[in-house]
Amino acid sequence: AGKTTVVCPLLALMLADGKRLVVQVVPRALLEFSRYIMRERFSALIRKPVYTFKFDRFRNVTMDTYRKLVKARNSKAVVVTTPVDIKAFFLKYIEILHMLDHSPSASSSQNLDVGNLRSQAKLCVRILELFFSGALLMDEVDLFLHPLKSGLN
Repeated sequence: AGKTTVVCPLLALMLADGKRLVVQVVPRALLEFSRYIMRERFSALIRKPVYTFKFDRFRNVTMDTYRKLVKARNSKAVVVTTPVDIKAFFLKYIEILHMLDHSPSASSSQNLDVGNLRSQAKLCVRILELFFSGALLMDEVDLFLHPLKSGLN
C-alpha cells in the first residue's frame, strides 16, 4: 500500500534533478489518478510540474514534442504516461524507418516526403535518447509484465 501515493512521488522528487527525464508509466485506468496524486503532492511545499505524454501512431513526431520533454527534464518535472502511448511512439519510429527503407527517391514531391520522414526519424532518436538517459517509474509493474494482460507484448 502507498506505492502510487507515497513511493512514486518520493522517487520523482529524488530523481528529477534537471539532468534526466523522469517518466512514470501507469496503466490507462490509473492515469488520471496518478496525475492527480503527483499534482497534489507537488503543488504546495515542493513545487514540481507534472506533464502528460500522449502519443498515437497517426500523428507526426514534431519538434514541439521534443521541446516539451526537454522542458520537462530541465524544469525537474514528472512526465506521466501509459504503456500504450510509449508503445505507440516506438511503433511510429519503426514505421518511419520502414517507410524510409522502402521509399523510392525519384520525384521531388517524394523527396519532400522522404525529407519529412528523415527529420521525424531524427526527432525520434533525440526523444529516445531523453527516455533512455532518464528514469522510468513503473506503477503496477505486474500488469506490464504479465504476458496476457499487458499492452506491451
